[in-house]
Amino acid sequence: MKSDQRDRYKDEIFKFLLKIKFDEPIAVTLTEKQCVVGYGDTKFYINNVRSSVNTKHFLNRLNQKIFKNSYRRFGKRLKSFVVMEGNDTVRHHIHLVLDKPNRVSFEDFKNLINDCWLKTTFGYHHTDIHQIYSDGWYNYLIKCRTKTDFLSDIDWQNTYSGVSK
Repeated sequence: MKSDQRDRYKDEIFKFLLKIKFDEPIAVTLTEKQCVVGYGDTKFYINNVRSSVNTKHFLNRLNQKIFKNSYRRFGKRLKSFVVMEGNDTVRHHIHLVLDKPNRVSFEDFKNLINDCWLKTTFGYHHTDIHQIYSDGWYNYLIKCRTKTDFLSDIDWQNTYSGVSK
């Protein structure tokens, strides 16, 4: 992808991020196991497809814990923006913006994120969770340095803006 085209995509994605009305945005980095061993000692290495499925599992658990039956019955869920990163030299991980519910303290939300993440197949114990106070995290999310393919490294399947289609 040419740099001018990539810059246009970055600008549009940044505008999209700013349109998502996060009430209390939280910056989350979740590191993934690079390989898990399955039945018969079969090794499964992390890639973007497995990462997306793993992230879906994580978000399903988190939304269920936060919204209880309303998650399944009425489709209530946390707003999120998910980016996958990693290559041969950088450990595979995901960056997210999650919208913390007002009724949950930051510490409780952080503990819930860690608990739900560690229950996934590729969930690794190293996480980093902070409150967002500026647009700097958004710029960091859309950097190109450790992305293999800029547009496909954004996990659109697990991004939720809260706007109906």
